[in-house]
Amino acid sequence: EYYKIENYTYAGLNEYSGLSHGKIKGIKRPTYLTNPLVPHRLYKYNPNMKIIAILRDPVKRFYSAYHHLVKSGYLAPITIDEFIDACINNPKLMEKNARTKSLFEYGLYAKGLYNYIQLFPMENIKIVLIEDLNQDREKFFKDLYKFLGVESYAPKISKKSRPMKSISNQLRITI
Repeated sequence: EYYKIENYTYAGLNEYSGLSHGKIKGIKRPTYLTNPLVPHRLYKYNPNMKIIAILRDPVKRFYSAYHHLVKSGYLAPITIDEFIDACINNPKLMEKNARTKSLFEYGLYAKGLYNYIQLFPMENIKIVLIEDLNQDREKFFKDLYKFLGVESYAPKISKKSRPMKSISNQLRITI
């Protein structure tokens, strides 16, 4: 069976069904926060699932995403000030390029979270800040494991690693 989660059919949810008792799996998809169709589809798949939103300062997120898109070749290599001025002076840029629009919309966390809060009970939603991970990794993961109702596990994360890469790898493991 295939599940339509975003705007495409996603077979990956099949691997999350039929897990042994006491085991959980997770998926990290930043686009799940901004696509208004996703919460309904996830709820239909499993109304008892736990949602974890790991947020960062929206301005820092914007700068990081902008530089990533330029480096990846999705945006012209102009300064961020020139890019913002171009968007302000030509609003049609937002309509023409979904990635340009996403740069601005991904930081509207309340808008995206609202769609989840309307469907899932609050006890199944945990909102955390990336700064909390950087400040106290042990407490960060201990709180996440408690929320998930699983035994604590001390992940080995290098201080030199990128935090989101570490989270991604840790949350994708089978516990």
